[in-house]
Amino acid sequence: MSEALAPVAERHFAAMLDPVQLGHLLRDLDAYSGTLPVRAALRLAPLVFLRPGEMRKAEWPEFNPDAAEWNVPASRRKLTQVRKHDPQTQPHLVPLSRQAVTILRELQPLTGGDRFVFPARATPPAALRHGAAWRTASHGLSIRVARGTIAELDSLAAAMHRSPNDVVNEALEEYIATRKWRIERIQAGIEDAKHGRVVPAEQVFTEIAANHGWKR
Repeated sequence: MSEALAPVAERHFAAMLDPVQLGHLLRDLDAYSGTLPVRAALRLAPLVFLRPGEMRKAEWPEFNPDAAEWNVPASRRKLTQVRKHDPQTQPHLVPLSRQAVTILRELQPLTGGDRFVFPARATPPAALRHGAAWRTASHGLSIRVARGTIAELDSLAAAMHRSPNDVVNEALEEYIATRKWRIERIQAGIEDAKHGRVVPAEQVFTEIAANHGWKR
């Protein structure tokens, strides 16, 4: 029989096996400074060990904090389509630890009136959306910002249906990239000047005028 069947290809999945690295990861998740729904999602994930899709689409009626239970419906489980829609398929019962229940109770006043625990206006970070929350935990950063700037940031983030943390991160990345490019160009110009690789100013002005159709 073994000769008639094709061998099963062995597959290895990414995993964090170093206890020290795992400790750093858990501290990074706990120190994440985004919005409350995002922080709650990242803190809850290592307590329940569910797939990102099961976490992302969690709905409040699935939870029973008093019984410390989370019933994940079959429609969101990793099952065949037949089993997903089979009325006999039971939901996946996830026992909730005391810490998990505390996280949910902290979040409920904010999103408890919604269908989803993590609603779209508080979209989880890309890491959680695409199944790699463990690999992209951020370090906290505290900065002083004018109140008017904070209000504008909140307004912009709401209009874009994104968290303020995501908007700030994107702005910082763009700023760093632009400044890095400018510094590199300046340094390259200084090196050219040191080695005599320069163009007369008159030639520069002439080329600029020609490019814009100006007369000199």
